[in-house]
Amino acid sequence: MSLLTGNEAIADRAEQARKAAERPELRIVSRGGEELAADALGISGFERWSCNDYVLIEVDASVAERYYVVLSPRDIVVVRPRDWRDHVAWLVERQRYEEALEEIERQAAMGVTAGQGQDAVDAVHVGQRYIEHLVSQGDWVKAARLCPKVCGQDPKRWEDWIFLFAQKHQLQALLRMIKSWPKNIYDVPAVIVAVQAELDRAPSSSSMKTTAPATVLLMECLAELYTMNHQPGKALPYFLRLRRPNVFDLIRENNLFTAVQDQALLLVEFDHELMEKRRRDGEDIGRVVQQLQGRPDYLYLYLDALFHKDPHLTSDFADMQVKLCAEHAPDRLMNFLRSSNYYSLEEAYNVCNERDMVPEMVFLLGRMGNNKQALTLIIERLGDVNRHDDDLWEDLLKYSETRPLFIRGLLENVGAEINPIRLIRRIKNGLEIPGLRGALIKILHDFNLQVSLLEGCQTILDGDCAELAQTLYRNQTNGFFLNPQTHCPICSQSLQQRPHSLTLLYLCRHVVHASCVAPDEALHEWINHSAGGTQGVGGTIALAAMEDIGPPAYWLSVSTAQSVLNIDMPRKILIGFGADVDAVSGWLGSYGGEDSVSDISRGIYAGEVGTPRLLKLFKKYNIKATWFIPGHSLETFPEEMAAVRDAGHEIGLHGYSHENPRSMTLEQQKDILDYTYDLLTKFNNGVPPRGSVAPWWETSAEGTLLLLDKGIEYDHSHMAHDSQAYYLRDEDTWTKINYTAQANTWMRPLQRGKPTGLVELPGNWYLDDLPPMMFIKSSPNSHGWVNTRDVEQIWKDTFTYLYREEENFIFPITIHPDVSGRPHVLLMLEHFIEWVNTHEDVHWVCMYDMAKEFRDNNAPPAGAHMPRGLKL
Repeated sequence: MSLLTGNEAIADRAEQARKAAERPELRIVSRGGEELAADALGISGFERWSCNDYVLIEVDASVAERYYVVLSPRDIVVVRPRDWRDHVAWLVERQRYEEALEEIERQAAMGVTAGQGQDAVDAVHVGQRYIEHLVSQGDWVKAARLCPKVCGQDPKRWEDWIFLFAQKHQLQALLRMIKSWPKNIYDVPAVIVAVQAELDRAPSSSSMKTTAPATVLLMECLAELYTMNHQPGKALPYFLRLRRPNVFDLIRENNLFTAVQDQALLLVEFDHELMEKRRRDGEDIGRVVQQLQGRPDYLYLYLDALFHKDPHLTSDFADMQVKLCAEHAPDRLMNFLRSSNYYSLEEAYNVCNERDMVPEMVFLLGRMGNNKQALTLIIERLGDVNRHDDDLWEDLLKYSETRPLFIRGLLENVGAEINPIRLIRRIKNGLEIPGLRGALIKILHDFNLQVSLLEGCQTILDGDCAELAQTLYRNQTNGFFLNPQTHCPICSQSLQQRPHSLTLLYLCRHVVHASCVAPDEALHEWINHSAGGTQGVGGTIALAAMEDIGPPAYWLSVSTAQSVLNIDMPRKILIGFGADVDAVSGWLGSYGGEDSVSDISRGIYAGEVGTPRLLKLFKKYNIKATWFIPGHSLETFPEEMAAVRDAGHEIGLHGYSHENPRSMTLEQQKDILDYTYDLLTKFNNGVPPRGSVAPWWETSAEGTLLLLDKGIEYDHSHMAHDSQAYYLRDEDTWTKINYTAQANTWMRPLQRGKPTGLVELPGNWYLDDLPPMMFIKSSPNSHGWVNTRDVEQIWKDTFTYLYREEENFIFPITIHPDVSGRPHVLLMLEHFIEWVNTHEDVHWVCMYDMAKEFRDNNAPPAGAHMPRGLKL
């Protein structure tokens, strides 16, 4: 390092004494001679000091970084490296405030703060100076935008700046800031206090319309701030003084009728002004109405347009508008009666009574307080008002909310016309209703009776439909005889008059010459009106067969005919639960908790607590599920598993101790399958299991053949699809990668194996409750705390896509008492079941029903290895 003064010594001492010294500089030079830094030193009186008057000292601090001290006869200068604080101070000194604030925010984002007493680099201090600079430049809009960052939650700072804005008549910029800035970046109450303080200084007129621009802007600010702070009652006086047209809507929407009692004078003044305005407008309206008296249809359109613009404009013609609306737009009369408050209730009722408009009569009777007659109309004339009954009940229920006797009357008289829960939920806490207990018992009894009757009717209807469907199936699949005298009903010629001619046979049993067939529409017309035979199936009549006639005649079966028919068939969406009762066996065979007393107790929870809860859930929604029960769970929890069986649920195989089939020998797999098959058959009163789920959804190379030899009809362990059943293929082979060998040794495609007759209902990890919602200590990717709403949304999204994109599909869901027996998951399942039930063509079935539906409609591949003993 070297200290240079910029004034080299000369031989003449007199000349040296006369010449003034230059400002000293400190330069830092590396050992290689490279200059690393240079800066001028701020020394007072440096003109009089020579080189020998300066001393440079190096300070090696033990805690802080190393620095230097330069001594002169009058100053001490501490020399440190520049940092971001120096940069900010330099920017502020040059009035580059925006860059300074950006640098402070950048350092704050990195976790670096200025520290105590360093105002020069404090964001608030710099921001304050920036606002002062903007104000001095007249940029009020930018200054207002900066206020929330600078003032934050400091009421005093807000008050000072609002006072300045008011003095300079720049409150408009402040108002724009309040409306545009998000309220969460500054303290709204602090701004309210500051604006209120400034408004208190302004000339006030609490009951007169304020016209001073500054006062108007301050009131607008306060009204907006109170509204943002969810205090509509405090915003109301300012809206009134500002004559906002939506003030009455504000009162109604926020139920401010109590708060408005103290604002009576302002309301009267405002209403009077509105009346005067409407009176001036009404003079012109009256002249138009008088001219349109001869054309009531045009008069209705004119008044209706005015009413939609401003309901008050047609207040003098409300009774006339009721008559016109009833005559020319009866379907819109109810909306008008709800929206207007200016018509006579008695006259409106007479108009509706003359035209027998029951819903409108009920509404008007409710407004007049004639509840008994309104209730009588609803009950006695409900058959005439089916299109509007829900709105009527809603009006009546809303009216009854604060009338205990009327609520009791509803409970005692409505019977099962509405859901009792809908009425009971309207009863407010603390409302005393005489005779409530007896009325509730009666309505619930009536409602349960109706539900029971409906369920009985539905059972009868289902039985009749099934019988008729079977009759139709038998009639369409049975053959019938033709003889040489049989004629074509179109040309009346013999069907066999021309050898080898083409003849068409339809499912409706009409047989015609192919050459006689007209275009499809004409044929459809003829079939529906022809004499003899049975009328054809609905929809477009399609070709069922096209064969050369020659003895013996050849007939197509119904399944072959339907494959080429273009008939709209109802959708069939099958959804069901597969409950894997892993319980203790899961911790023994798969979860790695076989040595943990705590984990084993979690398995006991699944058997003794989770299982009864799931049974209760299925009973509530009348769902029959499939319970895949390991042998260990059956023998450990015999009472709980007996409750599953006695509830009518299907029972399937799931190993003994949840063993991984890939880890066992063939003999071990066979022993477990034989034992659990016999165990479940004996337990299920001689009914053998027809389905199986491999534990942990892991299958062995021999597993499929073992199931087929045991007569198992379906499996639920593979994942080659997610919404369609399929016949399982066995003995697929593939080549694994061997990085120690040549690449051409593994570059081979998968080789498909042999087809089987085992129906596969695909498993799906994304429709399984266990991976996201069960904590397993030994699993590196265990979850257990996933929000049930997220899982429910995945299930809903999957179902929604399939419901939109696929005609028919299956939706098997895998659950476990270990997981779905928990309260939070049970609530999720309730939500999901109720949501699914809002869709049409959805059927809750067990897994076997899904497999049977697939097998009934899809023949197994030729040469497929079939389950032992299965009869097709």
